[in-house]
Amino acid sequence: MSIHFDIKKDLRYQQGIEQGIEQGIEQGIQKESYQKNKDFVLSLLLNTDFNNEKIALLVGVTIEFVENLRKTIH
Repeated sequence: MSIHFDIKKDLRYQQGIEQGIEQGIEQGIQKESYQKNKDFVLSLLLNTDFNNEKIALLVGVTIEFVENLRKTIH
């Protein structure tokens, strides 16, 4: 005699799915935010004479982030 158990009805399974969805949404938001910051920094690097510190302050990113992008355009 076999016992059939639908795992999808298990509370822990449902909680795990919910947590995975939340993490996926968070990662998507972070990726979008990263891309927007990157685009903004690149625009400032190409169109202004601001130094790395000023750009980092304006965009809200680290100086290292700006330095790394500056290296990609030279």
